[in-house]
Amino acid sequence: MKKKICIFSSIFVLLLVGCKKEKDWLARVGDRKISAKEFEIFYELDPNFGIDSSGISALRDELDVYIDRVLAAEKAQQINIADSSFFRVAVDWEKRQAMLRQLYREVVQKDIRVTENELREAFRMSQIKLHVRHLFTRDEQKARQWYADLRSKKSSFEQLAAIAFEDSALAVSGGDLGWMPVGDLDDAFAAAALALGPDQISRPVRTRWGYHIIQLLNRTDPVIIREADFQQQKEKMRKKVFKKKSRMRSSEFIKTFIGRMNPQPVSKTFSLLRQTLITGNETDKAGSEQSKIISATIRDELKIKLANHLDDVLIRYEGGQVTLGQWLDALEKIPLGDRPRFGSPRRLSDAVGKWIRDELLFSEAERRGLRRHPRVEGDVMRFMEEQSYYYLLNRELNNLDVPPDIKNWFAAKDNSNKKLRKFHTLNEWKWWRAQKLLHRKLRDAKPAVEINSKILMELNKKINWGRRIRMYMVRKPS
Repeated sequence: MKKKICIFSSIFVLLLVGCKKEKDWLARVGDRKISAKEFEIFYELDPNFGIDSSGISALRDELDVYIDRVLAAEKAQQINIADSSFFRVAVDWEKRQAMLRQLYREVVQKDIRVTENELREAFRMSQIKLHVRHLFTRDEQKARQWYADLRSKKSSFEQLAAIAFEDSALAVSGGDLGWMPVGDLDDAFAAAALALGPDQISRPVRTRWGYHIIQLLNRTDPVIIREADFQQQKEKMRKKVFKKKSRMRSSEFIKTFIGRMNPQPVSKTFSLLRQTLITGNETDKAGSEQSKIISATIRDELKIKLANHLDDVLIRYEGGQVTLGQWLDALEKIPLGDRPRFGSPRRLSDAVGKWIRDELLFSEAERRGLRRHPRVEGDVMRFMEEQSYYYLLNRELNNLDVPPDIKNWFAAKDNSNKKLRKFHTLNEWKWWRAQKLLHRKLRDAKPAVEINSKILMELNKKINWGRRIRMYMVRKPS
């Protein structure tokens, strides 16, 4: 009898242990586990999430799309998309970027702390609103000249705004930015604006974008700051202060690190490169920015034209150098959208400078062994899933047959079809239809998919469906 009791007790203990061990993932597709945090980031960056539906049904639909991405990556492996050269270039580039992000986290963000006083001060500043207008240029001398013209009344703010902003809305409004919370302004811009009295004009102010001349038109300060309002905005303020501190520390780190390496362009080689780029690649003022990207064709032409100079040193730095040929070879590993552009000497110089900066930082990330860091590998895995999905989705779009009655409805827009009313354009309908078709194909094989309903319900409780924050930031397929 004792033996039976012991066996029963052991089984009971095992059951208790099993019950205590809860699933720490939101969904599982085969061996791939999707965390709640991954999914939160995914749906917050989807501008269409929560528009046509809300609550648990919207979350389930969105999770279905995420699961489809995981299944798309498996499909890409089966049909060898992932081994194609264009795919490998995109993935290798993403790995580099993920390593740089992790280096940034480890060096810059690791020891950042945000105090209660800093949060309260940030909240107080966010309650101050300024009505300002400005002039902007990247040229310091031009900014100084504009300031002198304003002081001598040679030109008015409106006249200079028409020059500074050309055909944009700011040219018409005289550079008027309207009412802005101080917390939404660049730190240097905000400090200069706060120091002004009504209608006063600042000297040229340098920000990370260029030079501004600011005029304060009006200002409102909060009469009462309520504790309840602060508590409601506290986490938002924490993110803002953390981001501000990160940016400052990042700038300090890069200045120190790159300053120590001291990369310098070789003027003769740089001038030769620029002159060769411009010759045969001229664009008029109306020329598109796309035509100024150093494409594969332009790179190959440069290699031919500069064949006798490929061993010339383009950049020297402490402990090493980069030849013109090495730089041109490196361009092949950069996706088209991220490649340097050429035009003015300043623009090309900035592009080459950013490239060598990232190369040196990447070498530091390699030295620290970040290539195999779990977070880096996770970022790359999600990128591959995303790119695989877009590849298969585009294939569906290209093969999609649109029924004549659908085409006719979008041409007429008579509002008679309730199902089609939610689509504003035919392209929007095509995208939706392609997603549905791809979803069915990816689920045809009945893949092993498991969803943790408990965590999904917890996510649903966290979302304020009445006040959804839209984040219109979508990374395009590479």
